Amino acid sequence: SGFRGTIQTDFAQWLIISVMIAVVGVFVFARFPAWWSQYPKYFTPFTNGPVAALFNPDRNGYPLYLSFLFSNIIFWGLWWPGAMDQWQRCAAARGRGLSLDRVWGTTGVITIFYFGLLSAVFVGAGVCLRVNAPDAPPSPDFLRNVVESVQQWAAGGLGSVAGSVFATAVFSGLICAAMATIDGYVMTASQTLFVDIAEYGTSSTLVDLSESD
Repeated sequence: SGFRGTIQTDFAQWLIISVMIAVVGVFVFARFPAWWSQYPKYFTPFTNGPVAALFNPDRNGYPLYLSFLFSNIIFWGLWWPGAMDQWQRCAAARGRGLSLDRVWGTTGVITIFYFGLLSAVFVGAGVCLRVNAPDAPPSPDFLRNVVESVQQWAAGGLGSVAGSVFATAVFSGLICAAMATIDGYVMTASQTLFVDIAEYGTSSTLVDLSESD
């Protein structure tokens, strides 16, 4: 249990999330021609200038999108390769070699590529949903719409059984993505509370890191 159990669970969750990314990626690629023709109706195309396309894509103004962009930089830049994630993995591995590996580590080439692919797939899925439901306000219910859209698309081309299998893969991946974050937060928060507050100065983590770490 504890840190090592969380990491081992994360590995199984990663496999399921990878299947989800593949399914949603194929769905987005297959639906690309249908929604790309409608893209300029709801989003700023690059023909209007790269600055507007990148920083005001939904035409709701630069400040709103920049605040959204900044919050993502805080999340990915400070959480993922930062204190929580690095500390958790260093403690679980009882060393910092694996976590800081330049290829497979938290900020390694493979990891950055993987999260980039995940982000690109879900940006495409988000655009697809917006085109299909242009007047719907942003809502967590969109995740359900992703599952339903994948199910309908797969069932239409491969049959109802395949539709159910694909929808199950996406739903399971979304659940794992949520749980992989939640259990990491719970473990890190409880460990920090105990080590740094309740038993300050008399206890330590699974591995003592130097100041340079």
